[in-house]
Amino acid sequence: MVNNFKNRSYFYMMYEEEVKASHEINLQGEQLINRARLTGCVTDEEILHLLEREEGFHTLVHSIGFTVNGDRKNNQDVIIVLQSGDKQKDYNTETLHKIPCPANGTEILLKLDDYQVSKNDKTFGKITLEFNQLSDKARVSMKCYLNKGYHVPEVSTEPVDYRSERYKAMIRKSLLSKGNNYRLKTAIEKAENGEDITIAYIGGSITQGAGAMPIHTNCYAHKSYLKIKEMFGINGGENVHFIKAGLGGTPSELGVIRYERDVLRNGNVEPDIVIVEFGVNDADDETKGICYESLCLKILSNKNKPAVVLLFSVFVNDWNLQERLSPVGILL
Repeated sequence: MVNNFKNRSYFYMMYEEEVKASHEINLQGEQLINRARLTGCVTDEEILHLLEREEGFHTLVHSIGFTVNGDRKNNQDVIIVLQSGDKQKDYNTETLHKIPCPANGTEILLKLDDYQVSKNDKTFGKITLEFNQLSDKARVSMKCYLNKGYHVPEVSTEPVDYRSERYKAMIRKSLLSKGNNYRLKTAIEKAENGEDITIAYIGGSITQGAGAMPIHTNCYAHKSYLKIKEMFGINGGENVHFIKAGLGGTPSELGVIRYERDVLRNGNVEPDIVIVEFGVNDADDETKGICYESLCLKILSNKNKPAVVLLFSVFVNDWNLQERLSPVGILL
């Protein structure tokens, strides 16, 4: 059904999110609430509370709008698969709903009254897109149109103005400490003088590139490396080299071991700059930061004296381990 009631209040659960074939989008309990907060900018606690369970979702939401923009010309319909589930049963579901959706940007509407949910399913589970080919991908938006009596402020979807003062203030706030940047300046001077330098990244799934498509070229590690090549390299940055040692699900307990193999390549590489990213994966670290500190000390102790940059990425709910791990950088 095509949407014909633009006057309802709504919020986004997804906005122009790049999705590839068979990619699962989790909308389970906390993930659903976090998406409403981050993508939809919902701050009303009553509304967020309703998203915790399937019955509350139906109380709040009248219908869901899907918009798919395919990368291929003349792309045929994709199939949007909605599943509900139960956390206690690992979200195995008795509720499965499939919606054909054109990949030309037309919004397709699912009224929740038409979405029959098993009494055993307690919460939304996940969304999967079925494409014609595994290589296909698309940009997907998902809106939740609210029932009468519920309202959320309208949020601008205009592109971010990277020259605005608000954006610049956010960037300034993201820098926790410059620390002693002598080694970093030394590496930059080497690159500007035409000497070879190597930039290495070690961390978890964020460093690996989770969510980026393509994962190896659109991840933060590769993008920042390209910018450093552009700013400080010579002859197109051919003297600036790149190592990415991100591995999903790994904490610094494994990082301190993987460093020898994945960054130093068993003694064949001497990185000049090393970015360390374990700001979320160390939550269950039994050493409570000792391995993280050991990794930083191991890098700093390399005979070529590399610079170390500590990166504290965050979960969608704005949580990380910066408070626990940042003193390592300050003290070292």
